[in-house]
Amino acid sequence: MQDRVRDQMAAYLAANRVATLCAAGPQRVASTLVAYRSHRLTLTCQVPGWSDALYYLEQNPQVALTIILGDQNRGLCWLYYQGLAQPAPSENLSNPLYRLIRVLPRRIDMIDEQAGPGVRTTLEVLASGE
Repeated sequence: MQDRVRDQMAAYLAANRVATLCAAGPQRVASTLVAYRSHRLTLTCQVPGWSDALYYLEQNPQVALTIILGDQNRGLCWLYYQGLAQPAPSENLSNPLYRLIRVLPRRIDMIDEQAGPGVRTTLEVLASGE
């Protein structure tokens, strides 16, 4: 069952490319839109250099991302992705106004309205990664 859930969430991540990233600071939360690439459940996010989220990640690497897919025929489906961020090599980044971070998953919740209201599938990921 876990392999099916893991594959389903990896496919959802691969089919999308934009998320809202949230990082907590000492006094507030910063959120920003990010483009991302996925490798299975691990994400590489392109974060704007001006975002407070980058500064907050230096103090606290825990992040949350929301990835939403709306389909008029299916209803809403989204992932709530919690993980740990770390700097990623940026040598292939074409725009110097952005920084790359790699996010390793810790917990991913999929909410799919087609499956019914309030139906949630959860995947807990061990600290060793995927």
